[in-house]
Amino acid sequence: MKNADINNQCLPLSLYRSALLIPCILYTMNSLLLVKELNAKHFRCTVNDELLRMACTPGTAALNFDYERLELFGELLKYISREPDSTTS
Repeated sequence: MKNADINNQCLPLSLYRSALLIPCILYTMNSLLLVKELNAKHFRCTVNDELLRMACTPGTAALNFDYERLELFGELLKYISREPDSTTS
């Protein structure tokens, strides 16, 4: 191949960098939507979404959350997740 052909087939670096963000954006959107659904279903939208997101995010996700203040909330979430859903039979 000629050098001109190779240059025409390459993506611009800015487009490539932007494309690398797509999985992160989709993951964040998915986690926010799941938190909103959890809040509506189990807490009737009474809990702050950001606190609920912090409580649902594992510590290995490498996000800068202060998990110490969410210990009680996490225990409540564990209890709710173990409790059988009364709407299903």
